[in-house]
Amino acid sequence: PDGLGVAHDGCALFNGLQHVCGFAGLVYLAGWWVVDKLFPALELEDLHNRPAVIYSMGALLLGAQFISMGFLAELFTAYYGRNVAAFSIKSRVGLPTTQMSKTIPPAA
Repeated sequence: PDGLGVAHDGCALFNGLQHVCGFAGLVYLAGWWVVDKLFPALELEDLHNRPAVIYSMGALLLGAQFISMGFLAELFTAYYGRNVAAFSIKSRVGLPTTQMSKTIPPAA
C-alpha cells in the first residue's frame, strides 16, 4: 500500500477502467440525445429501438448477480471465519509483545 493505505493491484486498475467506461457511455448517450434534440432533421433512430438497451439491461442484471454473490460470500466468510483462533502478528514476526508501537494521534 502507498502512504494513503491504497493497494495498487489489478482490482484498483479494473475499478478505474469501470469508471472510465461508464463515463464514456454516459457522454455518448448524452451526446446522442443532444444531437437528436438540436437537429431533428437528421431523424436519428431512437435509443430505445437499438439493441444497446437490451445489452445494457443484461449487463445490469449480471452486475446485480455479481454484487449479490459477493455479498453472500462476505456473509459466509464472516460467519464461518469466527472459529479461527486470534493471533498476534508481533509474536509471529518475533517482536516482543510488550513493546508499544507508535500510535498516530486522532485527527482533530
